[in-house]
Amino acid sequence: MAKVLADQLPTTIPARMLAVHEIEGFKDQEPLAGAVKDFLESILDDRAPLSNGDFALQMLAGLEAGERSARANGARVTVEI
Repeated sequence: MAKVLADQLPTTIPARMLAVHEIEGFKDQEPLAGAVKDFLESILDDRAPLSNGDFALQMLAGLEAGERSARANGARVTVEI
């Protein structure tokens, strides 16, 4: 089997959606702008932001697992959190 070059890999991760995590207050707006707005408001309101570091690390772990799976021809991989 020929070695696959990185630029020949798909740019999307084909998978079934097993779960949905929606964060209230982030609909219908640019995600980064919404996160920054909520972060600043959380400081003013003395509360935890809707999207925090733990959530960001979980999302990153999922994206990294998807990339490992894609590079392994869709093999099932463990999400390392």
